[in-house]
Amino acid sequence: MKKVKKGSPPALEVTEKDFERLVLKCAVPALVVFVAEWSASCSLVDGILDKLDDGIKKKNRIFKIRHEESMEIAERYNVHNFPTFLFFYNGKITDSIIGLTSPQEISRKFMNLAQKSKIESTKYIRNRI
Repeated sequence: MKKVKKGSPPALEVTEKDFERLVLKCAVPALVVFVAEWSASCSLVDGILDKLDDGIKKKNRIFKIRHEESMEIAERYNVHNFPTFLFFYNGKITDSIIGLTSPQEISRKFMNLAQKSKIESTKYIRNRI
């Protein structure tokens, strides 16, 4: 795992080595963006992530996976187009976006996921009582 250089979006680059620990066991909703060096569209991803609201960045985790460095993960999740945005919660994919998107669409997906996680938490608490 390496922190993306200062001034870049709040994305951690992950590899096969730390994917399970950082993404699948993440306690908050997570976005994993799959990028490829050869994709012109992927060069725009950092700018999109930069424009996300600070509240979204603080409440969620954002990760980046470089296809060339972690092909196994892309294959596991059938990622064949770049960029691909996969949203995870509790170790499972909850939503996805294939291709370029807007910061607003990413925020909307995170807000939907936050609502879903609140409902799940309430059900869990009720079942425990």
